[in-house]
Amino acid sequence: MGVDYSPDISETEWEAMLFSELGAQSGYKQPDYDYIHRELAKSGVTLRLLWNEYCDSCRLAGEVPYMYTQFCLYYREWAERTKATMRIHHNHRVCRNRTGASHLLSVYGG
Repeated sequence: MGVDYSPDISETEWEAMLFSELGAQSGYKQPDYDYIHRELAKSGVTLRLLWNEYCDSCRLAGEVPYMYTQFCLYYREWAERTKATMRIHHNHRVCRNRTGASHLLSVYGG
């Protein structure tokens, strides 16, 4: 591959140099994992929905998409490698006690 080491190259740039060639060699179009991660933070968006969009864009461009299992696997690996996190907003419910007074009760999923 012939890449010279430089301390000025960021981790993202290394990843692009190393993994973009692997994606090009495999014949499959690499998904935009940053986009996938941002979209998953939206209500009602699933990996299956994003995979369908990815497949449609690949077919329109004449490229080969990953199958769903590979798409999910590579997204999970990307998320672990980049330590991607999602902010989850918890819903608050109104709760009434015996005296009829209302107060907010935080609901945490577990």
